[in-house]
Amino acid sequence: SISSVSSSVVDSSIAKELLLMTVKGIELQAYGQKDGHISIGGVVDWIQIDNQDPGAQKPVVLAPTPTQHHKPTLLVSLYLATLEKKQLYHVDYCGVLLQELDVNIEKTNVSNLVRFVSAQMDRHDERGSQETG
Repeated sequence: SISSVSSSVVDSSIAKELLLMTVKGIELQAYGQKDGHISIGGVVDWIQIDNQDPGAQKPVVLAPTPTQHHKPTLLVSLYLATLEKKQLYHVDYCGVLLQELDVNIEKTNVSNLVRFVSAQMDRHDERGSQETG
């Protein structure tokens, strides 16, 4: 289990953090069974994405909708069967449960992200043309 992981999207060309994603309460379990089946389960207690613009009217971009009783944000379960050659797996069952999330997107945040992605694509294209030219 992992208590918390955070990751940021940073536009280094303007030295500005655009988004911060935090994931809390990560648990993974796997069980092998005698008949060649494998059960895999995962739980994520909390997922949140924050807008790092200090002038944001709604600083939380994505978070679980508040409820009376807390529920994990994401549950995943897989039931796999190994095939005869033991190098291939067959998925007998796959389940994903995502709780209701609140999403708040501001125009300035979208503009900043579009600018950032466009700059990254331009850099990627420049590298590709330098390698071929």
